[in-house]
Amino acid sequence: MSQFAEHIDKESLLKRGECLSSKRNCFYDKEKKHIFGRIYLFLFYLVFYAVLFAMMTGMLIFITQLIYSDDEPYRTGLQSPLNLTPALSGRPRMNFMSALIAYTSSDPQSYMPYVINIRTFVYFYEEIKIIPERGFATCLTTKSPDDPNLVCKFYPQSLGPCVKENNFGYDRSQPCVIMKINKLYGWVPDIINFTMSPHPLVHCIGQNPQDAEFFGTVHYYPNVTIDGKT
Repeated sequence: MSQFAEHIDKESLLKRGECLSSKRNCFYDKEKKHIFGRIYLFLFYLVFYAVLFAMMTGMLIFITQLIYSDDEPYRTGLQSPLNLTPALSGRPRMNFMSALIAYTSSDPQSYMPYVINIRTFVYFYEEIKIIPERGFATCLTTKSPDDPNLVCKFYPQSLGPCVKENNFGYDRSQPCVIMKINKLYGWVPDIINFTMSPHPLVHCIGQNPQDAEFFGTVHYYPNVTIDGKT
């Protein structure tokens, strides 16, 4: 048995020596027409990995091109988890786990992060002013937008004193909070009465009864009300 094993080891060493001395014969044997000495095994893995690569490529193309879209989510309208229920979001939002705003008006380092957060948000709407009007819907106060697939222009000047030149009121203990309706695909708002207001109306109160002491008088910009209630 040991002699047989010794014979096998010598034979394998001889083959390795031949491969090292003649690399051409090692990769391709002209007499046997073998590649790396195992033609059938090589062809099997070549076909196997080629088919596997083609299947993975086809699945990626199917998912990215036919299922997912760069313009809108896969589930919209009534199929969306939001179920055509609009929601509000606000700025500044330094922590998505909390909406607390705490700073010292005499300390710029404490309130500047809030100012920068709002500046970044408002900057997008300031750039919109230079875009031609044909890219937006015609929005009047007497009727719905003429094209539901386009949005109305929003001008930050309508926010009154809540502008970057005033640091959005944070240096005067009058902090501004900007509210916006989140994008909801497939939802077109029903304007019931244009004589009241073409804008969504928001009323802000404290989360806890103690918050009313810190809120003071809340001002809304644009100042649109229904029977004195914003």
